[in-house]
Amino acid sequence: MLPSDPAAVKRWRTSVPLDEFRRIRKKFDDAGIVLSAYTYGLRSNFTDAEIAHAFEMTKALGVDTLNTSANVSMASRIDRFAGQYKIRTGLHNHASMKPDEFSTPDDFRKALEGLKHLAINLDIGHFTAAGFDPVNYLEQNAHRITTVHIKDRKRNRDGRQGDNVPFGQGDTPIREVLQLMKKKRYKIPALIEYEYNGGGPVAEVRRCFDYIKEALA
Repeated sequence: MLPSDPAAVKRWRTSVPLDEFRRIRKKFDDAGIVLSAYTYGLRSNFTDAEIAHAFEMTKALGVDTLNTSANVSMASRIDRFAGQYKIRTGLHNHASMKPDEFSTPDDFRKALEGLKHLAINLDIGHFTAAGFDPVNYLEQNAHRITTVHIKDRKRNRDGRQGDNVPFGQGDTPIREVLQLMKKKRYKIPALIEYEYNGGGPVAEVRRCFDYIKEALA
């Protein structure tokens, strides 16, 4: 369990035993669950030792992709470690539109320009909420996308963040994104993100999955 004290958290980030991640991987393997990536936030106040250990945890988990909510300004630092550990690293977007955070296509362009090991973990719900077209962006950048996060959100309006809503009730073109991935045969994992208020995760994720199956039929 992650400690609550900030100083202890920083120590944990550089000292958590890697065997713990190997045990976790075995549990997934025993359950027949395929892992495509490890998701771990990297922030600009992280030391090099904290960033390095994140990549060591990724390797211990036995995956070759790290997806991360990071700051735009630390892209070159992350790329250096991604190259050292040979881990493809997808930068995750949100709809906050805050400085030094990934929200816009231009944020991704600035971060990826001239760097070899960074990619994009495209959240189509956040991308839509921020006012951009995930279908067009996916088609233009599929070669550099590690993972697509599937959720439905309303667009941001009048300075207010768009709500997370059940699949099919928001502005996110989920069906069009899935049909594009099917048509183009993109080998990109698409992950359901259950973030709206519903009747419980098991029932709601099943409902999301049924929506996706119908959209792909």
